[in-house]
Amino acid sequence: MIAPSGFFKTTAASNQHQDHYQVIQVGGKPFHAFAVAFIDYVENGHPVQEATIKKILGRFYQYFPEYVRSGHLSTPKERLSQLLHHARKAELVEHLAYVFRQVAVDELYAEPKNLAYREAFAELSPQTPKDFLRENTTPLPSCALKALAKQLNMPLILSYTESGKDLRKYEASNSLNSPALKISIQSGRFYPAVRHVQEFNYVGQLNITVKPQPIAAEHEGTLAQVLQQIHESDMQLLQTYQQHYHQLDSMMKAQELSYHDLRESYIHLFPYNEQEAAYLRVLEEKMHPQTGNGDALVVKVPQMMIKALASWMTVGAVNDEQLEERLFNRLDAVPTPAPGH
Repeated sequence: MIAPSGFFKTTAASNQHQDHYQVIQVGGKPFHAFAVAFIDYVENGHPVQEATIKKILGRFYQYFPEYVRSGHLSTPKERLSQLLHHARKAELVEHLAYVFRQVAVDELYAEPKNLAYREAFAELSPQTPKDFLRENTTPLPSCALKALAKQLNMPLILSYTESGKDLRKYEASNSLNSPALKISIQSGRFYPAVRHVQEFNYVGQLNITVKPQPIAAEHEGTLAQVLQQIHESDMQLLQTYQQHYHQLDSMMKAQELSYHDLRESYIHLFPYNEQEAAYLRVLEEKMHPQTGNGDALVVKVPQMMIKALASWMTVGAVNDEQLEERLFNRLDAVPTPAPGH
């Protein structure tokens, strides 16, 4: 639960030392949270690749030329430092959030076949304007932050919690060989973890008058082509999924695959992140809806596990070698009849 002060802390309330991170409230929007986490990350002295800085500054000055200063600083790092230290934090966060959204949407549009990004396109129609996702008022799911982290090649940790409960899960994007930006997600709202809490006291509370300069190319066209690519990708994935499913199902029916082997494979190969595979199974159910036939639940358990394994193989959560090691090259397997047989 968020404290009345607007903060809920990752450390004990009595420990306010700057070395400890605190998860703070900055409006609950994903890109504002990322902007705050990024500013704090840089101010903590963590390294940012020069190519990343150039990408951020290039887009930033494109949308907000008012920030361009006279004089010549020798390195991108110096120009970024000047920007962070000479701009009002509340205004800077607002503008960086806009820039980060545009970079994230660039990635979503560049890789629409990436299963990790499917949620961003859910419920959109081919007639949806292409700039719809670029608007600050359009909600975007956490996968947009993963897209942003990929574009910037920055380490990011997303932790998912529920009100009044412990950590439910966390996801890491890119290499974690260096410190990562940290964002907590609770009930669809995003909270950055920072050290310099006081720097961000007025984020989201001030009237920001400077608006981004529009770029014509980003406001043209619809999502028709993007959604067509997603549809074609879905059909290809479904075809591969059905091949894996029929192979495993045939082995089960021919008693080449025992229930024991199926169950053990399901347990031991269960992937850390099953979201992409689950999307595929839901898609398959929509394309081929099942009607109840009165079978007992225990009889359906093998089919559920076969579907899961087939979906994991299709999205790459389980590779063929792993499955072959457990199924096709098994030695001295002891057949165990399936429930209900």
